[in-house]
Amino acid sequence: MDNNINNTITNLNDNGFNTILCTDKNDLMNKILEFIPKHSQVANGSSTTLKEIGMIEYLSSTEDYEYLNKKVFSIQDPILRADERRKMCLADYFLTSVNAITEDGKIVAVDASGSRVGAFHFTAKHLIVVSGTNKIVENLDKAFSRIKEEVLPKEDERAMREYGAHTAIAKWVILEKEIIKDRINIFLLDEKLGF
Repeated sequence: MDNNINNTITNLNDNGFNTILCTDKNDLMNKILEFIPKHSQVANGSSTTLKEIGMIEYLSSTEDYEYLNKKVFSIQDPILRADERRKMCLADYFLTSVNAITEDGKIVAVDASGSRVGAFHFTAKHLIVVSGTNKIVENLDKAFSRIKEEVLPKEDERAMREYGAHTAIAKWVILEKEIIKDRINIFLLDEKLGF
């Protein structure tokens, strides 16, 4: 394993983010599902990474968890659906990905609406971050560049394909430390995942 990855994991752990390195996508899925107690409330923000590993498909089809996304997106009324989407950020376990991880152990995520990053700061009881090592960058400046130059064009293309609308860099979150023990858990795979 790359020295930068080792150093990044050490720095993430030092900053209060429990970091679990996984061997492959099956190991990643298994470790996440072992971590979440059965029948827990689970929600997720929009994430190419979670789709790629099969997490969205699994949560949509299982009865093992109270999957809030399934319930929320079955609501036809757009105002009621928006209200319930806000409540998803309060889930016991909120799964998401990030746009960059710095070698000194910071995590950076960006969103257009805030439905994904809203859970990061405090609201979700447990935040589960899933990431490939392709998102590790040297520092915050490199993180900002990565997001603007690499992530945004790909996410915009995805948004146009799935929603028929462009996306935007609107809401940033940078987590430097977590002071609540065991609240943020990063499941890291030494592969390319997501954008």
